[in-house]
Amino acid sequence: MTTKQLDFILASQSPRRVALLAQLSIAPQAIVPAIIDEVPRRDELPKDFVIRMAKAKAQAVATQQPQKNILSADTVVAMGRRILLKPESAEAATAMIKKLQGRRSRIYTAMTLLTRDGVLHNRLSVTKIKLKELNSQEIKNYITRDEWRGRAGGLALDQSAAAWLAWLNGSPTACLGLDLKMTYQLLKGAGLLS
Repeated sequence: MTTKQLDFILASQSPRRVALLAQLSIAPQAIVPAIIDEVPRRDELPKDFVIRMAKAKAQAVATQQPQKNILSADTVVAMGRRILLKPESAEAATAMIKKLQGRRSRIYTAMTLLTRDGVLHNRLSVTKIKLKELNSQEIKNYITRDEWRGRAGGLALDQSAAAWLAWLNGSPTACLGLDLKMTYQLLKGAGLLS
C-alpha cells in the first residue's frame, strides 16, 4: 500500500498518531510537536480539556509554521470528571491501572484541523470502555514492560492491555490517539483528501 504525503503538519510527538494516519495511507508533510502547558484547569471537564488542548497544540505550531494546515489531537482517560493524564512514574501508572480495573471509564480524543486560512475545525470522539478485574501479577508484569509510558491513563490498548478490555463502545483508534473516521472527515472536508 502506497502512503501519500498530504499538505498538513502533524502537531504531535506520538508515533502512534503517525502509524494511525498510515492506516489511511496518508502521511503529514512534517511533524512538529507542540510545546504547551498540558495541565487541566480547576474543575475543567475532560471533554473541555481535550478540546482546549487540541486547539492549543494547533495554534502553538501555527506560530512557528504560519500559512500551513495543521492537524493536532489530544487524548485523556476519564473516570467521571477525573482526568487521568500520562503517568510520570511506574507508581503513578500502577495507581491509575488499579483505579481503572473492573470499572467503566471514558477515553476522550479531540482532533483539530487549523487550516492555512486560520479556520479551526474540531471533532470530539468519546469511547466508553470497561477493563476486567486484574490481579496484582498482571499489573506488575504490565508495569515492568513499560508499555504505560506516554499513554493517557497508562493504558496501552494497542499492546498487552488490549487483553484487559471487557467492553468497548466507540472508536478503537481514538483510544490510541486519533479517531480515524473523524480525522478522515476533517481532512476531506478541508479539501486535503480527494
